[in-house]
Amino acid sequence: MAHEIKYNKRGRMEYNPDFHARQDQPWTKEDDDYLMYFYKYDGLKMLSYALEKTEAAICARYHKLKARGYKSKWLK
Repeated sequence: MAHEIKYNKRGRMEYNPDFHARQDQPWTKEDDDYLMYFYKYDGLKMLSYALEKTEAAICARYHKLKARGYKSKWLK
């Protein structure tokens, strides 16, 4: 059964199990590499679908990794 899609006041989709099946799973190195490489190309919405996590989680993880100086293995 499809769940209703709700958006927060910023226009970001809230948690929906149909789209965010991996929301409660830990981030992997592959997830981090994908996120850091494609963030500037795809944006939050597409990364949310690709990584199956909410846009808020994507944004928070990106800024955390960026502050640490994380570099995607794909950028080497």
